[in-house]
Amino acid sequence: MAPPKRIYFRNKRKRDKADNGNKSSKKVRWNQEDYDSDPEIEERIAEAEDSDKDEGDEREICLTVTCVNGKLGAAYYSPSASTLYLVEDTVESAHFDLAKMLLEQANPEVVFSPSRADEDFLAFCRESSELEITLT
Repeated sequence: MAPPKRIYFRNKRKRDKADNGNKSSKKVRWNQEDYDSDPEIEERIAEAEDSDKDEGDEREICLTVTCVNGKLGAAYYSPSASTLYLVEDTVESAHFDLAKMLLEQANPEVVFSPSRADEDFLAFCRESSELEITLT
């Protein structure tokens, strides 16, 4: 039996912002023995380490959400707080107010949802203007 398909949403606004800001993500680390003490090289290494610290603050928040038979369940991981947040099965309104609030507050980069979720919920996700949909 094949595993169920998942629907994968990516926040377009954040991705476009990240694409414009990053020219190259490759970083090279040198050992102390590999170069003579050159102030220019030491300055470049310090800048690279500072940029690593800055990039660590903007890690992706991943949200998994489903709505089946009018009940919403969700979980998301916040890397900045190193915390996993859970929303146990909760009765959802017909307008998906809880899902809207969750998307606004968590502000996830990536949203996962199973394809067997309610059709109305999947339609709500598709209509969200900031989400790009990829079936996986």
